[in-house]
Order: sequence, then structure tokens, then C-alpha cells
Amino acid sequence: MKFVAAVTDPSSVRHYLEGTGQSAQIPTLAPARAPPQTEMDY
Repeated sequence: MKFVAAVTDPSSVRHYLEGTGQSAQIPTLAPARAPPQTEMDY
């Protein structure tokens, strides 16, 4: 695989994504989860 080009113009990126059937909308981020509980509270 060879890197050929980088598309940086927002309108060109949107046009390419919509042309390939992908969403051009920025996905929403889910809130961070708490770290796992390592000890039980009894």
C-alpha cells in the first residue's frame, strides 16, 4: 500500500465521503467510563 495524497479541504472531504456512501457528520463522543473497581467494599 502506498500513500498517494492527503485531502484536507473540508468540502472535498465531505464530497468524497458522501460519494462513497459514508457519513460526513462528526460522531458524538460518549462520556468517559469510570476505572474498573479493583477491591470490593464490604
